[in-house]
Amino acid sequence: MQPHRISLDILATIGGLCLTSAALAQSQATTLKVSPSGTGHILIVPYYTAQAGNTTLLHIVNADKVNGKAVKVRFRGASNADNVFDFTLFLSPGDVWTAEVSQNPGTAYARLRTQDNSCTLPTQVNADFPSGRLNPASARSNETREGYVEILTMANIPPTSPAFNAIKHTYGVTPTPCSGAV
Repeated sequence: MQPHRISLDILATIGGLCLTSAALAQSQATTLKVSPSGTGHILIVPYYTAQAGNTTLLHIVNADKVNGKAVKVRFRGASNADNVFDFTLFLSPGDVWTAEVSQNPGTAYARLRTQDNSCTLPTQVNADFPSGRLNPASARSNETREGYVEILTMANIPPTSPAFNAIKHTYGVTPTPCSGAV
């Protein structure tokens, strides 16, 4: 049995300076420990920002070449860890998902943008971060533009599972059942 393994590379572009960060992770589900390889079940991106024209780029990799993965991606606000945006990501074996977080110039809220064709729930994740759960007395758009990201492996999706074919890419093409079968 393959362990649940995903890896993360993050590139935060801040004022023209590129920073690379390895993810904190674990290799087995029995104890929480930092993995020197950067792969594991729980990954924490300690900081994302869309303040002052900055953009944060995310790359989530399913390092498992056999099983697909169901992964929860949750953005938390910097002031008090409010859940500002979350979705479920389904990755094929060996799949890489990429996205950017930047400020929407029209609304001033942080927004997620991806051209990746991996399956997600909800099916459309290209959106501004919602503000309904944030303190109405605060500058809500400000609360969405920086924080941290939690990436949690929820399940292996083995090739024998009915959901496997619904999320499996074939030569980079999203499978037809992606929008309705997961």
